[in-house]
Amino acid sequence: MEAGRLLHLEVIARDRGSPSLSSTGLVQIRVGDGSGSELLSGSPTLRFQNSSYTVRLQENAPVGRDVVQVLAVRSDGRRQRINYSFGSGNEDLTFEINSNNGLIRVRDPKNLDFEMNQSFKLIVVAQAEGQTPLYGYAAVWIELIDQNDNSPRFTQDHYMASVWEGNNKGTFVMQVSAADSDSNINAKVAYHIVDGNYDNAFVIDPPFSGIIKTNIVLDREIRDSYRLTIIATDDGTPQLTGTCSLRINIVDVNDNQPTFPPYSVVSVSEGSVVGTVITTITANDVDTNPTLVYDFAEGGNPDRRFAIDRFSGRITLAAPLDHEKQSRYTLRIQASDSAHITETSLMVTVLDENDNAPMFSQYSYDVLVPELTNTGRAILTVNATDRDSGMNAKIRYSIVSGLWEGFYIGEDTGVIFANRSIPYDPRRSVMYLLIKAEDSGRPPKSVLAPVRIVIADVNNHAPKFTQDVYSVLLPEDSPRGTTVVQVTANDRDETRDNRNIDYFIEDGNLNGTFQITSDSGEIILLRPADREQVLNFQLKILAMDRGSPSRNATADVTIVVEDANDNPPVFNQSLFEVNINEGKLVGSPVIQLYATDCDEGDNGRIRYDITSGNELKMFEIDPVTGIVVIKKPLDYDKRLEYKLVIRASDGHKKHPLSAITALSVKLLDENDNMPIFPINQYHEYVPENMPLGTSVFTAKANDLDKGIFGKLVDRENRHIIVFVKKFHRQRCYRRERVFLMPITSSYHKFIFKPFVVIKRLLDYNYSCHWINFEHF
Repeated sequence: MEAGRLLHLEVIARDRGSPSLSSTGLVQIRVGDGSGSELLSGSPTLRFQNSSYTVRLQENAPVGRDVVQVLAVRSDGRRQRINYSFGSGNEDLTFEINSNNGLIRVRDPKNLDFEMNQSFKLIVVAQAEGQTPLYGYAAVWIELIDQNDNSPRFTQDHYMASVWEGNNKGTFVMQVSAADSDSNINAKVAYHIVDGNYDNAFVIDPPFSGIIKTNIVLDREIRDSYRLTIIATDDGTPQLTGTCSLRINIVDVNDNQPTFPPYSVVSVSEGSVVGTVITTITANDVDTNPTLVYDFAEGGNPDRRFAIDRFSGRITLAAPLDHEKQSRYTLRIQASDSAHITETSLMVTVLDENDNAPMFSQYSYDVLVPELTNTGRAILTVNATDRDSGMNAKIRYSIVSGLWEGFYIGEDTGVIFANRSIPYDPRRSVMYLLIKAEDSGRPPKSVLAPVRIVIADVNNHAPKFTQDVYSVLLPEDSPRGTTVVQVTANDRDETRDNRNIDYFIEDGNLNGTFQITSDSGEIILLRPADREQVLNFQLKILAMDRGSPSRNATADVTIVVEDANDNPPVFNQSLFEVNINEGKLVGSPVIQLYATDCDEGDNGRIRYDITSGNELKMFEIDPVTGIVVIKKPLDYDKRLEYKLVIRASDGHKKHPLSAITALSVKLLDENDNMPIFPINQYHEYVPENMPLGTSVFTAKANDLDKGIFGKLVDRENRHIIVFVKKFHRQRCYRRERVFLMPITSSYHKFIFKPFVVIKRLLDYNYSCHWINFEHF
């Protein structure tokens, strides 16, 4: 009866601690039949849809938050009311389960703390009511999701540290530390300085380390302490922070050197005696100790002319001064606090006394003045200097002697001006002045200097050609080197350079045909002139003097090239060929020949004549037009071609030039001759009763034409005359007409009437009868 019974036991394990802690477990016992066989394998069971459930839940989930819903069913599919409860894992009653539908919810969230328990394992028991209860079990794993619910906390609320001034940037100061009870990114802490970091003097590097370093070189004399506010911020959402304070004291070191006031200048007369106090110089040191000591820096006391008190800084004159030797001294003074040395400069100006006379920059002056210089123009500046200074060195200039009525001098500047325009005179081209330079001291001192003035001829006249335009004729056959024309220009200036003239061809010299001699102005033919290429040359001649600046003038030269008979006529062809019919009438034109001559006038006028090949005077040529005409009748049967030599001659009276060409006149045959029989009457014998078609004789004719016009055929294209009917003896004396018509070929022109042929008819016994063929 007990076989198959299912026993469900709940076991509690409790320790003996104080307070004691416990845990619950489930034990399920199924009673077998003792045979060892499988226990009631056919009986139904109660099973959850999943053997285990895993869900995630935020650690700060509120009361009543749904966690997961479990569901169990019978294996046989029978519907039955099922009750759900926790078997174990919920001893602290953090969760609750709806017994009817298996929905698990948060009951008490105080234990939902990720930092205490990151997960929970609940055993859910499903029980089907009935005579034989059924149980099902499922494990529910609840994994908590960490929330950023803990702020970072520093190990101390207040920190203190000290650091030496003057240390390099990046010097370690101290390390602060904060901890966050959260995990992962929520526990990652970064540190920031949020207040008190004047001049950005400190930095936390790296930000997650909490290590505080100097960001500048600290100076206690500027700031002796800092109070920093530091926060630690986690990376959670929202971010939480913790705060602490850090006081940093700057430890003083002797890191400041003495400082001098700004650069100063003092003055002393060059007549001051040795021992005179010049000035006192003082340095400052923000450090309190030790006492400062003064001295000259190395090389800072030129010629040892000064002395300094090492404790007070008082400077005195140690040697006499001379303004003219040295008007200014730069003293380099240093102050030392035993650890540092600083340096400054002191400018000592030596005041002048009038103990030096002016001095000109030159012992004498020479100047070249162009003639006709404008009034008021500066011609020379004399310069005098005075080694003194101030009013003692202020100089006034004056002209004290010489022919100076044409000049004056600026009292303060030393500039000599022309007060009138002076023309160039070769007999009086040099003038002398005596200049005085006087200072303004008391008493004044002065010096004299001579000035030599040379009046220079100015190139104020341009060359002028004797003619503005030159015209000249140049024979075309002039040889190279021929002087074509000479141009002449004159210059009114006096000196050689200003009046000497050079000539140049500036424009129009095509192909470099001409050259001009620079000194004489002769234009010379350099290349042969060809009138047929250039009819005339328009040269622009430049005449330039040698002054500075130079002046020039231009003239036009027109060179007209006179024609020379230097070009023979030229036929447009070297050989002319023409075909004409032999029947052309006398006087008909054959061809017109054409020749050209580049010359002009009579030299370019052409006449034509036939020089050879016209012995029979069959042709003649018009001497002016070059038209060849037929002078006598032509006969192809006598001559097929005429070869003429034609000459074209120009009209030069003494030495005409000519050209020749060949003219080939070929005749074309015409049918202008009728065929002719050699005799007018033929006598032939023919036996009687000869069969039709018997050959009687062959008649031949001649035609003086040639080619197809001289080829003879009869109308039936034969030369053999045959009988066309039978002769009988009884008609022996009957007259018969026989037609024999020699004709030309297919291009026939003449058709001849038949002539009479008389045949003798013979009988078989050779009796003789005559038959007459009459001509009609």
